[in-house]
Amino acid sequence: MSPLRRRMVEDMTLRNLSPYTQRNYLFAVSRLARHSRMSPADVGPEQLRDYLNHLVGRNLSSSYFNVNVAALRFLYTVVLERDWMLPKLPLQQGHSVLITGFQERAADRS
Repeated sequence: MSPLRRRMVEDMTLRNLSPYTQRNYLFAVSRLARHSRMSPADVGPEQLRDYLNHLVGRNLSSSYFNVNVAALRFLYTVVLERDWMLPKLPLQQGHSVLITGFQERAADRS
C-alpha cells in the first residue's frame, strides 16, 4: 500500500466514513491516477478538469460523478491539506454538463 493510500485510509477511518464510502473514494482516486498516469498528489487543476470532463463525456449518472468529486475534494483538502483546485465546480443534479473554465451550470435543466 502506498503512503498516500495509507494516509487516505487513516483519515477516512478517523472521520468514521463507512467502509462503502471508503471503498468508493479509493476507487475514485485510483481511477484518477490511471487516467492521468501520475500520482494523484502530482495532478494539477488542468489534469483534474480533464479527468472530470472525461467522466462527464461518458454520460455517467450524476451520483457517480458527485462521488468522484467528493472523493477528490477529500483527497486534496483533507489528506494532502491543499486548497481545492476547482472551487466553483458545481455538483450535478441530473443531466451532464461539461466543465469548461470553471463556469457555473445553467440554472434551468428541465
